[in-house]
Amino acid sequence: GWSLGGGVSLNFVIDHPERVSHLVLIGAMSPRMPSSDRSGFQRRRELIERGATAEEIVKETFEFTKKAFSPYSLEHKPQAVEALRQEHLRNNPAHYLEMLQANENRPKIGDRLGEIRCPTLIVVGEHDVRTPVALSEDLNKVIPNSLMKIIPNCGHFYSYEQPELVSHTILTYLDAFGASAGGARGGR
Repeated sequence: GWSLGGGVSLNFVIDHPERVSHLVLIGAMSPRMPSSDRSGFQRRRELIERGATAEEIVKETFEFTKKAFSPYSLEHKPQAVEALRQEHLRNNPAHYLEMLQANENRPKIGDRLGEIRCPTLIVVGEHDVRTPVALSEDLNKVIPNSLMKIIPNCGHFYSYEQPELVSHTILTYLDAFGASAGGARGGR
């Protein structure tokens, strides 16, 4: 699970440990620590509630989004920044609002992270300002059988900034811990 998907994955493995053989968290929040700057998300909420279009939302909030790219990507991968901007232009504002609401109402599981027993890979970008390295360090500290990997020259947009390295890291981890590239053994 990436970003909010990491939180969803943590909730799932806590509630259904028997259904998860391996867990990979990419740029995930630690529910035990305060989150980073969320002002851009709040501004998007205000715009959506006012009836703004995706174009208006992107125009007003994309600088907040860009700040989550690594300095390396901002300088050397402008096509990655533009690809994400184009993706945001295709977002349905109503669906985005649903995501924000779901994130705000996630179960409180910070004191239960030690219950996770499956092998867990925690991937974090060296320059991730949305889910900084300290949050991944906290997850790594409290989740038994976890391993943390810091991706160099990467911010929060892993699949745009360092897709090959992130994929290689995940596949290497899953191979080392007995999971096939098509899914964990045993159909899980």
